Amino acid sequence: MAISLSFGVNGAYELTERLAEGEAADVWAGRRLEDGRDIVLKAYRPPAAALAVAEARRLRAVRHPAIVEVLDVGAVRTLERPPVGAPSPGAPFVVTARAPG
Repeated sequence: MAISLSFGVNGAYELTERLAEGEAADVWAGRRLEDGRDIVLKAYRPPAAALAVAEARRLRAVRHPAIVEVLDVGAVRTLERPPVGAPSPGAPFVVTARAPG
């Protein structure tokens, strides 16, 4: 179930909707503040974080029409107006372009 809201992450992203919540990660939709691009931020929990972040770092170099573009890999440093259930400070995340559909 999607939850609508608005909060900032690291001064770079505004997240507006929780798309999914799982055992390994939560998935949020939003936009990159720098250029307004639609993004998806996936915030991981251990033990999935290390493997997922390592894979995303490798995928940053890949450009192919069938693979979503990895825009950023990092960790939550700051949250602006975080709702209940927002990623915790220190949580590793991967930001991708938002694919249609």
